[in-house]
Amino acid sequence: MKTSEVLETSDVSTVQIFDMLGLEVAQTPSSVNNMKNTQTGAPELLRIDVSHLPAGVYFVKINCSNGACSIVEKFVKM
Repeated sequence: MKTSEVLETSDVSTVQIFDMLGLEVAQTPSSVNNMKNTQTGAPELLRIDVSHLPAGVYFVKINCSNGACSIVEKFVKM
């Protein structure tokens, strides 16, 4: 999934995935905050394994740690 907004992982508190019924089907661990590359110190990309989810339409919700933002994007798993 590509999104028009790029957030550093230090700004992200949680990432939740919801199905079309609004039921939460996945959530990132609380260790998502402060994910840095140990060699460069640069922020890491956050990858979420959705292989266990059946094909369908889902929504991913990204919540910022300071409460200043909440981004929701739709994605389709084939």
